[in-house]
Amino acid sequence: MQPDIFIIDEALSAGDIDFRQKASERIQEMIESAKVVIIVSHSMGFVEKVCSRVLWLDNGELYMDCLPKETVKKYKQKISAQ
Repeated sequence: MQPDIFIIDEALSAGDIDFRQKASERIQEMIESAKVVIIVSHSMGFVEKVCSRVLWLDNGELYMDCLPKETVKKYKQKISAQ
């Protein structure tokens, strides 16, 4: 079965390094077969690796809608300023 929409919610936030590596590889395979993928993650490396567009939500509001590299840069700046 190949999904039209694939939702990943903090899939790499648990487990050891081996688990995260295997999960990342499997997720990448599933992403390639889906038409639409929604990823919820605080893993900026993963976001930059697999996303073509990033929507950053802050307190339930859309804060930024941009390319991954630009969004991750702004996110890191905001986090480091806090």
